[in-house]
Amino acid sequence: MEKRRFPVRLKRRFESRVTQKVKHSVIIPAYNEEKGLPVVLKPLLGLLDSSFEVIVVNDGSGDGTAAVAESMGVRVVSHRRNLGKGAAMRTGIRHTVGENVIFIDADGTYPPETVPEIARLLRQREMVVARRRDSENIHLVNRLGNRIFSALIRKFYRSGIVDPLSGLYGVRRSILEKMDLDSQGFEIETELTIKATQMKLAVDQIDIHYEKRIGESKLRPFKDGLRILKTILMLMLLYNPARSLIVPGLALFFISFGWMLVLLPGPVIIGRVYLQYHTMIFFSMMAMVGLQLVVFGSAIRMYAVLHKYTKPDLIVSLFSKRGFVRSLLLLGVSSIAIAAAFSIRMAVSWVESGFSPIFELQRAIFMFYLLSFGFQLLFSVFFLSVFNRGIQRIQSEQQISSQLG
Repeated sequence: MEKRRFPVRLKRRFESRVTQKVKHSVIIPAYNEEKGLPVVLKPLLGLLDSSFEVIVVNDGSGDGTAAVAESMGVRVVSHRRNLGKGAAMRTGIRHTVGENVIFIDADGTYPPETVPEIARLLRQREMVVARRRDSENIHLVNRLGNRIFSALIRKFYRSGIVDPLSGLYGVRRSILEKMDLDSQGFEIETELTIKATQMKLAVDQIDIHYEKRIGESKLRPFKDGLRILKTILMLMLLYNPARSLIVPGLALFFISFGWMLVLLPGPVIIGRVYLQYHTMIFFSMMAMVGLQLVVFGSAIRMYAVLHKYTKPDLIVSLFSKRGFVRSLLLLGVSSIAIAAAFSIRMAVSWVESGFSPIFELQRAIFMFYLLSFGFQLLFSVFFLSVFNRGIQRIQSEQQISSQLG
């Protein structure tokens, strides 16, 4: 038994020493890149010392990608089938041991000699991005898409990263774990850039020369472009709900509610347009949609503060004030009370008329809306208060830790 245990202990001790030496993990996602991969690996391995490890993630390749990587002595992690660049990068992250993670494409477009420089800069920075200053080797359609997406990211998220779709960059592993990346394909760089901006990372950018691609491109300009655009818009709901949901919701609510007040006394005639109870029903529905957008946007913002490393803003600060919450509760109760008063008045009129048909549809619609609005507001306040309690707990823990520190 002793003879079996000794080699196992020796192996673990050796692996522990190797792990302690590794400071930087280089991840190369590769899908059918047997031609481009040697062009990246040969100069790269000649530049790196024992503080680096290189991991090639073979994303279900059908050619000799895995064999090429293994023949050059690097770690190879393989998917049984092609899952996408984002999935390959996440797999690589799970297998890293270095405190810094550097990504580089396997198609020979990015200079391997930049990797040690990125590793050096990560000593002071949390993220380093290689920006492509020349674009003659980028396809015209891809070049146009890059400019559009870069402009959208700068506008919607105020990002200072010039080349958010670059395939060469380095990030501290602790930060990557916090980012909780979930993209499957080429939209992974977009997600990473947006989350880095929201986390307010200290980012450095270095200029590189972008070479001509080796082998066939895996990027599908229109399909992958739509996925990138979808990522930009979906994350805008998460990180900027005020612009995408709350402000439009408030505008829709006040405009619709204003029209309901105008139509409450009776029909409104504008030229040949006759606005009556049908219009009243439409605006009552739109006012309710507006309220839902505001509640949904507020909930998303609070969720982002709790789980996505977003700092509290005006919405969160308002809900932390008891006076504001009490005002909303009072508004909800008042709306229900006014609706009840409307219903009592209509019931009295119905009795006084000898139970004959009454035609006060506008008032009836307004009454039902106020009743729905009141209950919706009360339930929404209780719903958002659940998020707010979690935020207050986190803020309290931060204050205690700062005082103890």
